[in-house]
Amino acid sequence: MYQDYDEKQTESMRKALESGGNTIEDVAVILSTAYVDCAASSGPEYGAITAALSGTDEMEELLLACRTSFLEECRDAFAPFVKLPKRKIQAVLVGILGAAEALSQSAAAGRVSRQNATKALSQIMVGSLKE
Repeated sequence: MYQDYDEKQTESMRKALESGGNTIEDVAVILSTAYVDCAASSGPEYGAITAALSGTDEMEELLLACRTSFLEECRDAFAPFVKLPKRKIQAVLVGILGAAEALSQSAAAGRVSRQNATKALSQIMVGSLKE
């Protein structure tokens, strides 16, 4: 189930980036919207699904693979606009992933709106990646 979610999210991001992504802000909005919308469309079960994946080594490996894939997609999408050293950008992207997961879970549970979650995540991305 989570793998299907991850594939849907990745495809959504790629399609959106093909038609836009001319600035760092555009890329941030595209990635944020895809991440939050995909999680929110899963509903309140999203948090339970990710928690369940931490229950076994096999499931933890799947979760890690999906997170790694998201980090790679972000790194590639932001590459034309970000000139941070490789180690620093990796740390920043891991932080962005944490924010993305927390905001998406809040949106999926209805604690914040999709719009507010997307806007906050976009601002976090741009603010942390610009030097």
